[in-house]
Amino acid sequence: MKKILLYILLPVLLINFVLLTSCTKKYTVTFYDYDGRLIEKVKVELFEEVPLPDDPIREGYVFLGWDSSLINISKDTVVFAKYIEITKSLDLQLSTDGSYYIVKGAKDFNQKTLYIPDEYNGIPIKEIASSAFYYKSNLEYIYLTDNIETINGYAFACCRGLKKIKFGNKLEFIGVKAFEDCDALEEIILPSSIKTISNYAFAECDMLTTLKINNANVNLYEGVFSDCSMLKNVQLSSKIEEIPNRCFQNCFNLEEIILPYGVESIRDHAFNSCNNLKSVIIPNSVISIGSYVFAGCYSLTSIEIPDSVIRIEKNCFADMDDVVNLF
Repeated sequence: MKKILLYILLPVLLINFVLLTSCTKKYTVTFYDYDGRLIEKVKVELFEEVPLPDDPIREGYVFLGWDSSLINISKDTVVFAKYIEITKSLDLQLSTDGSYYIVKGAKDFNQKTLYIPDEYNGIPIKEIASSAFYYKSNLEYIYLTDNIETINGYAFACCRGLKKIKFGNKLEFIGVKAFEDCDALEEIILPSSIKTISNYAFAECDMLTTLKINNANVNLYEGVFSDCSMLKNVQLSSKIEEIPNRCFQNCFNLEEIILPYGVESIRDHAFNSCNNLKSVIIPNSVISIGSYVFAGCYSLTSIEIPDSVIRIEKNCFADMDDVVNLF
């Protein structure tokens, strides 16, 4: 009996010992700067929150964080500082009233990353001018600080290498075709501050798959996301009142659209030729549906029209008579 108890208790004691020693063991987290200079070493217990050193400073750059995760540390860990270069030789122009700067472009710009600082000589930078970075095909990443409120027409059009944009939390206006034909762009996440997205602002972004407009009281204009052939995931703000003309026309990969309650009007050609569209949820806030809205949506087999709709324009379901069941 004693031997049996010993065989049972021994594994239990060993497990407890391992757990106890692992909980009390401390792991070293080593912070290095970009050039290998030691910043600090700290010791933490298993899964303990890591105390961070002060943000390092590198002239001409902005510190972005550390290159590896510091969550749930369970081994000795080494991390290096990540930076983004502040765009040099910005062409700045004072606003008419002298209260802020407008970015007109950048001299001899050939960087992959664009970072515009909050201010210059103590004056905020708030606006990006029309065509400021038009056709900069080498540009891959854009980081906009919270001071940027306005992006004017064609500002980044035809930046065909552009992969990622981080918008600031005060952005209000995006101009006509501001990001048109940015072929490599895969995701757009717009802040709740946005108020206007102008005609064809993101049209023909061929690799765009995901669109999120956070809880913004925003006006969308004609063709704003048209011809984004790979667009599949769409999340719209509940404060949008109108889906404009040609908004998602020729978004061939779009399979489902859920329109938020609050939308009152779906304008002409809004989803025209969305060949793979299979499901549409129309809220009972919608009053009118325009012409050719669902023309050519051959994968759409049924759609529920809520009682709130009082007007459906001619040819709304053009060429779809044998395909769509309305109920």
